[in-house]
Amino acid sequence: MVFSFFLSFTDWDGFAEPIFSGFSNYARIFTELYTRLTGANLLDIPGEFWLAFINTWRIWLPNIVLQLVIAMAVAVAFTNTRLKLKGVGFFRGIFYFPNLVTAASIGVLAMVVLDWQHGALNQLLFGDDKQAYISWLADPITAQFIISIIQTWMWFGYTMIILMAGLQGIPITYYEAAQLDGASVLRTFFRITLPLLLPILTFVIITSLIGGMQLFDIPYIIISRFKHGSVIDFGTETAKALSTSVYYMYNQAFGLTQPSFGYAAAVSYMLFVLIAFFSVLYLRLIRRISGQET
Repeated sequence: MVFSFFLSFTDWDGFAEPIFSGFSNYARIFTELYTRLTGANLLDIPGEFWLAFINTWRIWLPNIVLQLVIAMAVAVAFTNTRLKLKGVGFFRGIFYFPNLVTAASIGVLAMVVLDWQHGALNQLLFGDDKQAYISWLADPITAQFIISIIQTWMWFGYTMIILMAGLQGIPITYYEAAQLDGASVLRTFFRITLPLLLPILTFVIITSLIGGMQLFDIPYIIISRFKHGSVIDFGTETAKALSTSVYYMYNQAFGLTQPSFGYAAAVSYMLFVLIAFFSVLYLRLIRRISGQET
């Protein structure tokens, strides 16, 4: 960690001695931001880091929304004493199972299913009619949403178990009192369940944010479809759209013909600062909403 911080102030290709370059790597990052905000390109830099950062948010946001909605619905159903669903333990294990599989394996599975020429999904939908096959990853926005869906599938089981634990910790007397007062199901949920689950939801969202901003494995495997030789062809729009912050950092260190470990280290620390900033911002917002901060 200390060495990487030192590297962030150097120009190093991984072979020669590191050359101290001061704040030039960080200046490049902020110049990229200025370029994206104003369109005035001072150093002929396209602002790829901030594009990758925006891509990461575009993938994470649909994921966390879908993940929370599905996990909450399932958790409420599984813990509802009126429904008394059978096989809760079995389905809880089934839903949690994708979280036990490595992300790299999930990425390979996604390619097997979604490949437009030989993918299982096209074969299931269209059989041998290859003229009707759909290139699922051809559109950048669709490709980002597909990654979001995969992330949701991987993590909603984990979120469901956390929410189930929170729901089981809410005293049943609160619900009995609400029922006696004639409160509807929705009113009970928004007035009792949701406020009491706020600490649990905060934990889930913060940890998901930290993990989501470090998304790498699945985009890396899918982008590998667009490889030409040993260097990624970023002329492909889908490859650009799936370039996340951590993938961009990796590519700067290991994916280029002229690697820049110093700049990659600076990107990693900038990403750390950004994750910390948005985490603190969310915590302050939640405290203000819950009335803990004036």
